[in-house]
Amino acid sequence: MWDRFADYFSFDKAFELSFVMLILVTSFDIVFLFFRFRKPSKSIPVFLCHILATYIALNLFNAVFKMFGGEKGMIFFSIFLTVAIYTVFFGNYGIRTRIVYSCVLYSTLLSLIVFAGTFRTLIGTASYKNIVEIVLRNLLVVSTVFVPVFLRKFCFDKLIIFGHSSFIIILYNVFTLSTAFIAHIFQQRFSFEGIVLSAVVCAGFACVNLLAYYIIFNMEKSNALNFELMANKLAQERNNDAAILVENNLENMRKIRHDIKNQFAYMKLMLEEKQYDRLDDYFGEMVESSVSPLSYIDCINRNIGMILNLELAKTDMKGYVLDARLLVSPTLPFRDSDMCNLLTNLIDNAIEACDRYSIEGATIEVSIVQKDVYLYISVVNPIGETDKDGRKVNEEELLLLESSKRDGFIHGYGSKIIDGIVHKYNGEINRKINGHKFVTDIMLDMLWQVDGESSAR
Repeated sequence: MWDRFADYFSFDKAFELSFVMLILVTSFDIVFLFFRFRKPSKSIPVFLCHILATYIALNLFNAVFKMFGGEKGMIFFSIFLTVAIYTVFFGNYGIRTRIVYSCVLYSTLLSLIVFAGTFRTLIGTASYKNIVEIVLRNLLVVSTVFVPVFLRKFCFDKLIIFGHSSFIIILYNVFTLSTAFIAHIFQQRFSFEGIVLSAVVCAGFACVNLLAYYIIFNMEKSNALNFELMANKLAQERNNDAAILVENNLENMRKIRHDIKNQFAYMKLMLEEKQYDRLDDYFGEMVESSVSPLSYIDCINRNIGMILNLELAKTDMKGYVLDARLLVSPTLPFRDSDMCNLLTNLIDNAIEACDRYSIEGATIEVSIVQKDVYLYISVVNPIGETDKDGRKVNEEELLLLESSKRDGFIHGYGSKIIDGIVHKYNGEINRKINGHKFVTDIMLDMLWQVDGESSAR
């Protein structure tokens, strides 16, 4: 048994030029698809080390498979195992994207490798057939580099949403095509006509596999654009609300300024007439009847502070209390627009819930805490036993997050936008009802990174 293991590493097998090319290019394909590139000076040496480690792993898996099962199917087993392990431990994407990537990469590599193996028969009558066959086979193997480049360019993690249906369709497509492909390989006749048919099937399978992925990607991209339009409409509504709130604050400031001006003039008159007792009484009346100070949330992160103060103005107008507990750095590795959409939708949903249950003086609790490499966001709002129409609260229906606003088509996207942003930043979201409180807990990965975007601002 160990003789087979050692025999694999003989010079004419594991170190045969074409086989080395196949294993090396396959290692590059796997690592390039999932590797997280950062600064070139640091990324390139690590990237090369990953390729070397993957190359060694592929050869070890080949040797082990040969030791127990022989050479037939050896390369397909080792590639499958290597892709699976690298995806689990080094995958730089969301779980669904990693599953799709590994399936599409493996099935496409499988078809192209088998396709390359048909060249020996296809050009058997040509002059210099050995040289031509070797060149064509290795060129096709090198061309597989296109597959990870293609997948990274059309990455689902770049979209704000990646629907469950599209995920299932891609996996179903890969499974059915792979099954048909493997069945054909095992049933093929080893004649010239059979080899030609195999070449057509292999090439067609690779093209259909990538074409189906591309079509579904574009469908999801269109859906993402629709969500962005909805988000822009919601942002415009919030801008309009902000303009109204600013105008109201300015009006309050004008009133305060006018009152202070009159009060100073009156106090100056009493001072000139030396009516100190009346001035003392007047000061007492001023303290008792003074205008309530303007509420304000002070946050070291200016973007979060601006968003929360906007929401604070909304809660003040409705007589609610916004209790914010913040522990964040001045900058966060997330887009300002995404944080705005995330926080405003979360708090607006909480305000809507307080309106629905007619809870006077409700307190909406907002917690934003940065810990290690994660940002934790929690929004808690009270809910009543019945809504304003007298209907008893159904917890299951409440967790469906159906909007009670008139424009349900637009506002129904609020929760979906929240889910999309959480998914974009490799996060998790949990909604639950705890007693008479609705709790939304979110965790965002601060080390998220998509090609072309830095994880630090």
